[in-house]
Amino acid sequence: MPKWLLSEYASFTCPHCAAFHSGPFKQLKADFIDTGKIKFIYREVYFDRPGLWASMIARCQAVRRNSFRMSQT
Repeated sequence: MPKWLLSEYASFTCPHCAAFHSGPFKQLKADFIDTGKIKFIYREVYFDRPGLWASMIARCQAVRRNSFRMSQT
């Protein structure tokens, strides 16, 4: 069981969130999440309607296919 919990609040339409996930998140995932040192929880934030719709589609897809492929990095 991981000792630490990291919660991220992000939007599908936020350029800063996209930059984090295309850069530093990959190393964070490799060093801490994949090794079980921390538990990572992703939570949506809605800054605009397209971000809300993208989150809704991703959640519906997760329920339908039992995966979260649209938002996996």
